Amino acid sequence: MTEIAPLPATTAPASANAKTISPQRMAEIERTAKDFEAVFLAEMLKPMVEGVEVSEDFGGGRGEEVFRGMMVDEYGKIMSNKGGIGLADHVKAQMIRLELGQDPNTPAPSAAAYQQSVRQAAEISATPAIQESLNVTF
Repeated sequence: MTEIAPLPATTAPASANAKTISPQRMAEIERTAKDFEAVFLAEMLKPMVEGVEVSEDFGGGRGEEVFRGMMVDEYGKIMSNKGGIGLADHVKAQMIRLELGQDPNTPAPSAAAYQQSVRQAAEISATPAIQESLNVTF
């Protein structure tokens, strides 16, 4: 049986009508991806925190229940802002693909292809802050 080698990843040549992403939109994509990861992490933490019993000496009651949920949400935000679990990077890459009009139903890119798409997105954005935030290493 003959093995078929995969096609190499290619990039479309830049043309005059190529889509671009504004620095403001890029910052919005970054923020949305981080927010998504924060919510995901908070949801994963909730069952862990719900099982902890609170001593009546140090808390408890309805107030504790309300603020515990807020605390878990903040933990999710902190974890996401400190690097999270990498989910925000993948969400951001998918959002960039959608924004540029690429087919979202194609299989997820390999690490090298993903890195290349992130570099392309960094080149599209003109501000150094956005380029720095897209600097992803594997």
